[in-house]
Amino acid sequence: MMYNIVDHPIPSLEQFRDYLVSTYGEANARAMTQSVVAAMSDIIKQSGGELSHSKADKITCPVLLIAGEHDIFAPPAIASELAARIRKAEVLVAEGAEHDVYGDRPEWLTHTILDWVGKH
Repeated sequence: MMYNIVDHPIPSLEQFRDYLVSTYGEANARAMTQSVVAAMSDIIKQSGGELSHSKADKITCPVLLIAGEHDIFAPPAIASELAARIRKAEVLVAEGAEHDVYGDRPEWLTHTILDWVGKH
């Protein structure tokens, strides 16, 4: 999906594609997204096929996972699935936010993180 976002975006990513192209130019946006996908794929392959689930149960410190309510890249369900594998994990959902929680809900995010860290 991300590899071809510049040339063939799915409907829910058309606005993101437009942002990338207007910010970086079409050729740079294409090179950037395809390079990121290639690098992430290499990292995942080198780690044996996945990065987090198989070792999540080894995490012993408190963990806060934040997901935007409308995040299509890492939706709340995926955050909850990961949290279920971590002993001291908590998932909070930023209502109305997409993937860019820090852009969509900056005050909420700052307050939430500071409050959570203060409790731990």
